[in-house]
Amino acid sequence: MTPTQLIVYKNILNNQPICDKCISNGLGYGHNQNANGHCRDLRDLEYISRINGHCERCNSTKLLNRIVKIMKIKKLRETINQLDLKNDLLEKKVHLVCISVNALTIYNVYTTAVFKISTEYAEKHSKKVNISNEVGSFYPKFNLTIIPLSIFGDRNDFGNKEIFKKHVLDCFESNEKYIKCNKLIFGIENRNDFDCNFFEEMLNQISENYNFEHTKEISICSY
Repeated sequence: MTPTQLIVYKNILNNQPICDKCISNGLGYGHNQNANGHCRDLRDLEYISRINGHCERCNSTKLLNRIVKIMKIKKLRETINQLDLKNDLLEKKVHLVCISVNALTIYNVYTTAVFKISTEYAEKHSKKVNISNEVGSFYPKFNLTIIPLSIFGDRNDFGNKEIFKKHVLDCFESNEKYIKCNKLIFGIENRNDFDCNFFEEMLNQISENYNFEHTKEISICSY
């Protein structure tokens, strides 16, 4: 998808169903042929549908554009242990996201047992992420991203929409800009110091409202 197609796609996403003329007007194009060409390309790429209907914005009957590709999250029945991601991670076929806790956790298992990272370094990196309250990554060495705890020290981010949205977007950004892996797996434990339910809610919202170039499959599983 080109940058211009992405702009048109987002305009459709936020205003659907919408005709070519109204897209052109909203984006400041001189005539609707510009939008028409981009919309036809997006239809050919199967990102949108173009079906006749009534456009409420200009009160006329014409082809209306709607999003047809929405990323759905697979909630896996298997635990992360049952999935056995070791080989896929070592071969960089998947990108794993987990909570930044170096105890009996997904983070600990994969840093020490799979990636052979020292306990001291894993603890240092985990602490840095939690203190800064910023998503961290082990890329380019490993396809591993870690999310800060919701409660750490005096900080309590339970129910903080802006913080969780930023963390989820940062996870996707690390994959789209750098790791560029088709398969993204969120290994999320049910913990008292991490707002699992709200994180999953934000994950669903963002995956359904953003278009990804590299991320083709999103899964979530427990420990």
